[in-house]
Amino acid sequence: MTSRSSAATELSCAAESGAMAAQLSASHATADWVLVSTDTSLPAGKGVTAWVDDVELAIFRVGDDWLAIDGRCPHKGASLAEGCVEGGSVSCPWHGWGFDLRTGACDRTPAALRTFAVRADEAGLWLDRSPLSQPRAPIVAANDGIQRVLVRYGTLGWVGVFGTVNSLNCQHRDWVVVQSDRGTELGEVLADPSKPISSTSKPTGELLRVAAPDEQVVHRNRQNLVEQALAVAKRLCESKSLPVEFVDGEVLFDGETLVLYYLGEFQADFAELRTRLAIGLSMSRVDVHPLIEPVGGGCGSGGCGSCASH
Repeated sequence: MTSRSSAATELSCAAESGAMAAQLSASHATADWVLVSTDTSLPAGKGVTAWVDDVELAIFRVGDDWLAIDGRCPHKGASLAEGCVEGGSVSCPWHGWGFDLRTGACDRTPAALRTFAVRADEAGLWLDRSPLSQPRAPIVAANDGIQRVLVRYGTLGWVGVFGTVNSLNCQHRDWVVVQSDRGTELGEVLADPSKPISSTSKPTGELLRVAAPDEQVVHRNRQNLVEQALAVAKRLCESKSLPVEFVDGEVLFDGETLVLYYLGEFQADFAELRTRLAIGLSMSRVDVHPLIEPVGGGCGSGGCGSCASH
């Protein structure tokens, strides 16, 4: 014989099970699943970008679970799929803002990101896009994805805005490696990189990385070749009575490009000078420029009539 208490317990469990089943059924009824990828081989702890209805999302594999959140950090708009995943959270690759992958909560701002249910089967990865109807956290500062830094470069002290799509941890007065129209160069950071530069400014070139101390020493030692080059240029001008004075020069960071600066008019005999210097100093390229700032930080690979490559 079943006691009243046992019967009541059974009825209570049955009611709870029924409620849970109804809730689960309602959840599936409101879900809007869409296939976002046929590839389920993403390693644990990694993220991937997915586009759903023209909205960028970030999908992550955490252990055996698949989790998804809005794809852009609300701080500066960085791609969260490229962030570092640890303990169920992802850190923004640019400035380290952390987001809980299950709740969307941020450790820097009350504004939470939207989260999306993800499931995997033999067809691939499915994502419930129903949360797309909810408003997303606004971007604090619109960003085109380029970090811009003001850099002084070249012997003549040119100043340009260099950009990178990667987050570069550099400080005011740091020495950095940049790519200009002339080639790979060493430059000095002038302005505080944490203060944004207008995104409407077109970068002069690419900001590659922070220069290591030993690289800086090697680069400065290479500048000893400039005095030798100037001496060769002076002798050539004197022997041919050229109305030109070579006043300065530099070896670029690549160690293979020599640039000399002169006062006066362009001379056809510069071709002979470039050949002599390329052979004598083992340079792959020798450029000569009038003592003015070339447009765009350099005359470009095509030459401007006063420079040539070897």
